[in-house]
Amino acid sequence: MSTRNYNSFLDTALSEGLNINKGIERRCVDGVYGMYATKKIPKLEQLVRFPLNKLLATNEGLDYPESFTKEIRYFYTCTKNISESKRPWFYFDNFYPLKDIKKSHVYFAKDSELQGIRQASPILFQYIKIAQTRINKHIEEIKSFDKNIDQDVLLTVIINSQQRSWDDVGFIPVLDLFNHSEVDGLARRVDDENAYLVAGQDLEPGDQIFINYGQKDMYFHAIDYGYFDPNSLHNIDLGLRTNFTAQTTAQKQTFRRLNSIMNLVSKENPDKSIDYNIAIGEVFLGETAPNYLAMLLFYETCFRSDQDRNNKTLHGKLIRNRAEGFITSMKSFNKIYDVISSDIPSKFIYLRKMLEKEHEILNANIAWAKQQSAGRLLR
Repeated sequence: MSTRNYNSFLDTALSEGLNINKGIERRCVDGVYGMYATKKIPKLEQLVRFPLNKLLATNEGLDYPESFTKEIRYFYTCTKNISESKRPWFYFDNFYPLKDIKKSHVYFAKDSELQGIRQASPILFQYIKIAQTRINKHIEEIKSFDKNIDQDVLLTVIINSQQRSWDDVGFIPVLDLFNHSEVDGLARRVDDENAYLVAGQDLEPGDQIFINYGQKDMYFHAIDYGYFDPNSLHNIDLGLRTNFTAQTTAQKQTFRRLNSIMNLVSKENPDKSIDYNIAIGEVFLGETAPNYLAMLLFYETCFRSDQDRNNKTLHGKLIRNRAEGFITSMKSFNKIYDVISSDIPSKFIYLRKMLEKEHEILNANIAWAKQQSAGRLLR
């Protein structure tokens, strides 16, 4: 969004009830727009506020199918409002336009354009196809309800929603223009009347002000947002990348214990074995080490028998071997350095950078596992 468009957008948002700290301005630094402090802002001072009653609400007066989730209703309401209003909902003028989205968003990628990605990471390729299917399903659901819907506007709404909306709250003008940081990002807040941000730390003039979008898997971050920042912090969500099958009684007991601590989804197979999947958003490999739940996963799944579990002298070695083997196995699916740059179209170079970063993170976690002494893993 250009500065001129932003100023027009800001004026309209202010007329709709936006309150923005006078010590904040939008700047373009090194080609990237962000929100910056222009004066000292003390911790806990309010940064931005917008009234919830001015947000676009879903039209609950329509006879929606039972299958329509709140998200689908929002997509539909937003699309109809934009398509039919004589004065389109003001927010739409500041959406990322479809012509720009098409330049790098993986939804529009043909399989022929993704062959380099497929060679570099079959898992990433798989999740790109899942993302494409998910968007197509949304389109099909809404078109089955209203065959006259403008598909280009609908696509614009869906992809902008992935990139910019606040979960169940929806699009919030100006508040969604803050960039993401897990380190310095501020928590987004919502009460009964407003969506707002409060300074989580003292801010100095020139500081960029970030929002924390929440901990996400690096693949989904790049797929949904259409970009990748190598300088930010990133995570690998084991709930997206791994699953387990428990066949023996000891293995089933292991996952029952884990289920009391972390959320697992289980499915019993005809042969009485049980498939387990970890809930998304809980168990992560970070930049240099796993989080506590990932360490616990390595600990619980490293024992081959109850005798191993009871043999305290084995614990350190088994946990180290389990962690190292687990992460090394994940690394085997990342073959980015076997693929030449020209095999990946320039518009998807951010995906190459992401896979290079993943390779680096996995190496760091393997090094972490090798360095652990027997008593340190779960201390």
